[in-house]
Amino acid sequence: MVDQERREAFLQKYNNGAKIWSGGTFTGYLNLRPLLEELPISDVAEASRDYPRRYQGMPDNVYGELIHNLLSFEGYLKDRAFHIEECTIKPIIKDSSYLYQFSIRYTNKEGEEKVRTYEVARSDERNFIFFTDPLKS
Repeated sequence: MVDQERREAFLQKYNNGAKIWSGGTFTGYLNLRPLLEELPISDVAEASRDYPRRYQGMPDNVYGELIHNLLSFEGYLKDRAFHIEECTIKPIIKDSSYLYQFSIRYTNKEGEEKVRTYEVARSDERNFIFFTDPLKS
């Protein structure tokens, strides 16, 4: 029953698919735990695309991996002198999957705009799945 209430609240809050947050760096939004807490359990916890890596674990472990990956990739981009255009968090609701998508939109040295995404889904009351690419892909 708790998760049904969580689903209804999530759908009511995020059904329009608008960005939850947008900024120049994820250091401006490090307190992601409340977002993880409100994420409903997905009947089928699948990402919106194929990711070569996935981590599964308790909220604190997934939170740590998520922050580590986001900030590491930002650092990687800055080391390469790429310009970060925008960092965003948005909900994805498809069929019975509820996810958050974290994206970093950046411009490389050639002026080409690219986007790197990460996704998080809840697989049961105490476990989450974090979908990611390797750092240098």
